[in-house]
Amino acid sequence: MAAPLPLSAFQGIFSNPAFGSLALYEAGNVLLFELVSVSPEDPVLEGVIGRISELQFGVFEVALLGYKNYADPIMTLAFVVSTGEGIDDSMGRIGLGVASSAFPNVAGFDIEMEGELVRFVRVK
Repeated sequence: MAAPLPLSAFQGIFSNPAFGSLALYEAGNVLLFELVSVSPEDPVLEGVIGRISELQFGVFEVALLGYKNYADPIMTLAFVVSTGEGIDDSMGRIGLGVASSAFPNVAGFDIEMEGELVRFVRVK
């Protein structure tokens, strides 16, 4: 069994045209995030994301909401990997995305937002 990808593999800028962009930055054993909405009226959300499993991460802190709970994430991100022609996951969904140069297989993630599964793809 291969070792899990390092957190640095998940750093980058991910985007969804309906929701905005999410930047992930490594900070010790967690990732910090900044979510900028497509709507200028929405506030920027910042917080902490930690690993639950190899490709699944939980949102454990959201400063603006006053949320901090490392036992029960407010939401989860399920990362997907590149097939070389886009990104694919176990459910067969494919989307366009670019991979990082250091870890070409980390190309995006799915997250449940407003009751639906939303795909964010790596743009940088």
